[in-house]
Amino acid sequence: MFEELTLDSQKWLSEYHKRSNTEGCFSMLKRDNSLSLCKKLDERRQQEAFTRACNLNIKRLCYLNYLEGINAREIWHK
Repeated sequence: MFEELTLDSQKWLSEYHKRSNTEGCFSMLKRDNSLSLCKKLDERRQQEAFTRACNLNIKRLCYLNYLEGINAREIWHK
């Protein structure tokens, strides 16, 4: 890993930031939904997980709107 950093630091950093963003997103999902999935059937478990991810996205859009005045409708209609 250190060798890759020294050979091509920009490529390594771009991959690192992708992984870091993904880990941050999973961390937010775990923090906001500390309980495990409640549904028993596989299809319903997938639906519950999808709903939790949608809730996280809506929460983040509301926060961005509060901080930066970003209009969520503009994002959805692109």
